[in-house]
Amino acid sequence: MGVWGLRPQRVQGRALAFLLFSCAAHATCSTHRVADLPLTVWDQKILVAVSLNGSPETMALDTGAGITAISTEAAGRLNIPHDFDHHVEIGGVGGANSALFMAQLDTLEVGGLHFAHQALPIIDFPLRDSAGRPLAGLLGADVLSRYDVDLDIAGGRMALWQTSGCDTSPPPWDANADPLPVEIDEGHHILVPLRVDDAKLTAVLDTGAGGLDLTLRAGMRAGATDDALDRDPVIHGSGVNNRGWTGHMHRFHTVLFGGRTLTDVWTALVPSTDIASYNALIGSDGLVGMRVMRDMHLWISYGTRSLYIAPAGGGRGYKGSPSFGER
Repeated sequence: MGVWGLRPQRVQGRALAFLLFSCAAHATCSTHRVADLPLTVWDQKILVAVSLNGSPETMALDTGAGITAISTEAAGRLNIPHDFDHHVEIGGVGGANSALFMAQLDTLEVGGLHFAHQALPIIDFPLRDSAGRPLAGLLGADVLSRYDVDLDIAGGRMALWQTSGCDTSPPPWDANADPLPVEIDEGHHILVPLRVDDAKLTAVLDTGAGGLDLTLRAGMRAGATDDALDRDPVIHGSGVNNRGWTGHMHRFHTVLFGGRTLTDVWTALVPSTDIASYNALIGSDGLVGMRVMRDMHLWISYGTRSLYIAPAGGGRGYKGSPSFGER
């Protein structure tokens, strides 16, 4: 989408002040639910139903992916036109990587929401659902960040809410939940605080990650030592486009996140350069993944930069009308 030019206009001071006052006087905080869809968890991935050019498909919901991406298999099977003149740089654990081609998608539909004319990167994405069918790609934060996201992982539901004119956006649940302060960077990554043993760290809330992954640098801050790493199991993994990485599994005594205390947590320690080399994650100490979040009910407000967490079974009912309201 191009940048529209704006012709400068002169506005007298009093007229401008009146305009601002008039807008403020009529501004209201409103929110309404625009989508509600089931989700399933398989192999530590959240799977959601989508439609690509009218074809029913399944994607993995990935809050750690800054952009929605289509798998090579789906792009070929659906005969989605490729843009061979452009590419996009993507990355993650395992370092940066180039998606050489872009898919020119006519329509993407999620829970009844319709997005037209999407240019999305094509990635090698080998994951499959429980029946062995290949997933069509990743549903990323470029779509999710347009809404407040009600993500009930344990309950198997996701709802998207449109919010406007609100300074704060608490969840519309019956259950009480306190906000967790978060930062959201330019790539729509949600940076959350956590404590690992005695270290205060910052990690990306990433439904695309399997467990708790930390940079080696962060792990050392939390108490891991060279002698301990020599005894720890060596692990190998792959990130975006199957880029491989090698690290260690290290056990920390306690992990505090979202009001929960986890004990004896086995954590993947990844070489620090493999995360830091991806510019969007510089400053992050790692990833909070599905083994930490799988029993949680999350309310993610991208617009007001807030995160609310309820335990499994909490936050099931809505306050007032389930479809719309003002607050």
